Amino acid sequence: MNRSIRMLSSLVLGLVGTSVEAGPEEDAAEIARLLVGQDRFDRILEENDENLRQLLSRGLVQRGVAASNFNAFYAIYAEEFSKAWTGLARDSAARYLLEELDPENLAAIAAFYQTADGAALLRVVPGLSSRVAKIAQNGSREAEARAFPRVLDRATAMGLSLDPIDI
Repeated sequence: MNRSIRMLSSLVLGLVGTSVEAGPEEDAAEIARLLVGQDRFDRILEENDENLRQLLSRGLVQRGVAASNFNAFYAIYAEEFSKAWTGLARDSAARYLLEELDPENLAAIAAFYQTADGAALLRVVPGLSSRVAKIAQNGSREAEARAFPRVLDRATAMGLSLDPIDI
């Protein structure tokens, strides 16, 4: 079922909408485009620049070729790799959205991102995702420090104890 909604075009998160007829597939693709930014993949590539350069160099040798200007070739490679990686992630996200949400939900979400509130959320999503990823990677010590006293309280309430052992 097609419905008229305003789809977003994004230029440095300055959102400008244009009206088009969109179905669930288009809504899901637009939502995925807005939520899955290429900048995340660009950062991953930058953080792993040295390793990627080595892998590319070895890959070229295995193909029996050498780039006349490796740095320029690598710049092209990294750009195209990031675009392809982003595209794969967006396609996967869009498929997931289509599986999990009905067409009305997709249309409503796509329309929400056209509003001032939706635009504001889109501006903070990258930072929010980055914070959550850092906690997921590095927060285990803090989580353990917060959780262990509660574990002791609950275990004690259940009659469990921690008994000394010889080490």
